[in-house]
Amino acid sequence: GADSGGGRISGSTTTTTTSTTSAASATVAGVGSPVPILPDLDYLERIDLRAYLQDVVALLLNRRPRHPLELIAEYFRTVAAGRHVVMREFQFVQRTEYNRACFGCLVKETLSEGDPGGLPEMVQEVSLLCPDFPKGVLELLSLTLLRASGQTPSLSVLAQAFPVHFLFYEFLRDVQLVFASAPRGNGSGEM
Repeated sequence: GADSGGGRISGSTTTTTTSTTSAASATVAGVGSPVPILPDLDYLERIDLRAYLQDVVALLLNRRPRHPLELIAEYFRTVAAGRHVVMREFQFVQRTEYNRACFGCLVKETLSEGDPGGLPEMVQEVSLLCPDFPKGVLELLSLTLLRASGQTPSLSVLAQAFPVHFLFYEFLRDVQLVFASAPRGNGSGEM
């Protein structure tokens, strides 16, 4: 029978309710441990589907193709392949964790191992993929690497570090702000 949360897993059949107010849990047959089942809207938010649905609807309305399902299918193939972030505005590129991860990998793939250069070349290459990409994101990456190693990072080092830095950029920026505004100690452990 269904548990009080409205979800049940029995054999290979999964049943859930459409409740959006409380999380349900189910018992896996033969295991007896609860498996959380998110309410529908929470699940859709967690997987960031809304961002892609809004984007594909805007694309449909902009292009108004004769065969809209083909456009939708192609759009989601591009998203699944991680190429949906090419030549997109920064707001879209940074909107979801998946977009940030895809863009980070794309930048890393684009910049060849051993390419000469540093931050100016990185800024130029990234702007070819995302024309309005903020230079400050790349400057923070360069500064972080400089502080860690004591050396100006090469383009190769910047490219290797970029995917992780961009994925966690907001967190890293906030940490930098906290440390920048923290009172300096006198070396004796006192503030």
